[in-house]
Amino acid sequence: MKKIGILILILSLIFSLCACGGQDAATESGTDSVQTSQRENTSSSDFSTQTDTDTETTLSSTGSNRPSDDAENNDSGARSKNKTWNILFIGNSYTYYNDMPTALFAPLAKSAGYKVSVTAITKGSYYLSEFANPEDEYGKKVQQALSKKDYDIIILQEQSNCAISDPGRFYDAVREFKAMTEGKDTEIYLYATWGYEEGHKKLSNFGTDTADMEMKLRAAYTAIAEELDLQVCHVGAAVTYAKTNGTKGLYNEDHTHPSLLGSNIAAWTIFSTVFGVAPDNISHTAASAVRAAATFAVSGVTVDAAYKTSSEGIIRT
Repeated sequence: MKKIGILILILSLIFSLCACGGQDAATESGTDSVQTSQRENTSSSDFSTQTDTDTETTLSSTGSNRPSDDAENNDSGARSKNKTWNILFIGNSYTYYNDMPTALFAPLAKSAGYKVSVTAITKGSYYLSEFANPEDEYGKKVQQALSKKDYDIIILQEQSNCAISDPGRFYDAVREFKAMTEGKDTEIYLYATWGYEEGHKKLSNFGTDTADMEMKLRAAYTAIAEELDLQVCHVGAAVTYAKTNGTKGLYNEDHTHPSLLGSNIAAWTIFSTVFGVAPDNISHTAASAVRAAATFAVSGVTVDAAYKTSSEGIIRT
């Protein structure tokens, strides 16, 4: 009987130790599963510190865990909030001014409940053809990024006047990016930019006024999008709308780069276009001019008949 009692005591001690070990393992696993990387929503309005330098930054922004379909897009057309969307911005200073992708776009997505991982590969004054060139310094960065990660969405921004001054170069570059993503589950969006503001010394080279230049850009972006079945984020149209309706302070003092307000319009227009969310449905404090401009841009922007063009057969010479 004494031996049986000792055996029961030993078994009880073993059972207790196993139970504690199992509880510790479960707690540790639970801690690991909720770790996230976040960035505070900050931005600067000190334009004097902004120069044509290169940036390559990555940001993970985690939104609230709201219920959603397992599918990537739900029945309303908005994207799922159940996954992290990997997004790559490629462009020049029109993209990186005011740290738009990471300081404005990503926090906006977070505020709307979406999970995004945003990467920006940018270089001042660069053309898309340079980013598409695997021999170029920044073309290599693009190739490396595409080889390391499968991006859900790529947003392409061309040099400010190339779509007008050398449309074949622009069209060919977009075609090259389309070819790069062939066979991948990647969507390409074109970030259509704005016309130079009155006072810019080169405005007359590309349009009779700001709106005329923007419409020419809009026509070119729309043409290649139609050829390749892509979508356009009509940021230029949003800026034109805001300017036409009396909004001031859209540009930096150089009459070409965006002010903080202009970059906010870009972020809202791109987000609303890409995620299929009406600006009025975003719970975020923003100037009414930003919401109104983005709403116009996603409501079905058209190209005036006199400007409409086709990219078919036009190549770089």
